[in-house]
Amino acid sequence: FGFLFPANYLLAVPYFRFYILSFLIGALGAGLVLRSTGKTRYSLRAFLYSTPFYLLFAFFSIKWYGTWGAIITAMLGIILPKCFQFYFEIRLLKVSFKKFMPWANMGKIFMLSLVLILPVFVINAIKPVGFWLAIVLSAIYLTVVYWLEIKKNLFIVSKDSIHNAVCKMNTAFRKSILLLK
Repeated sequence: FGFLFPANYLLAVPYFRFYILSFLIGALGAGLVLRSTGKTRYSLRAFLYSTPFYLLFAFFSIKWYGTWGAIITAMLGIILPKCFQFYFEIRLLKVSFKKFMPWANMGKIFMLSLVLILPVFVINAIKPVGFWLAIVLSAIYLTVVYWLEIKKNLFIVSKDSIHNAVCKMNTAFRKSILLLK
């Protein structure tokens, strides 16, 4: 990592950590419904409606807050058009905001992920983890999160689909073993 991100980039780390939060909004898939229904002109409108707010905000936030203002402006440039796109999609689908996405399940996934990452923070606070331990902790974390999501039927694939796939693989494995004998 030192090769890719030399020490002189360390001052920028807090800004990028904050900026990464804007990816959460992008991950919600705003604009997908508009593209799939051929209503891409609404995406253009979302960006056009965002521009005056963005430019005004950019001028004052960068002037008054410098780099932090620039990072927040960059986040606004990502988030604001997405909010307009969500608005257009909700209108197009004729659903309420509450029914637009599975907010309750998303909240459960968020809380589950947050609670399970806390031990990693505690371990890192006690003794900073190295590269290999970070990989091991990441693998354990992902395994536990996925297992609990599957168990609570919050995973992207249903528990029944996973069970059927595992049964099919098990049957295929047993047949291949029998053929080898």
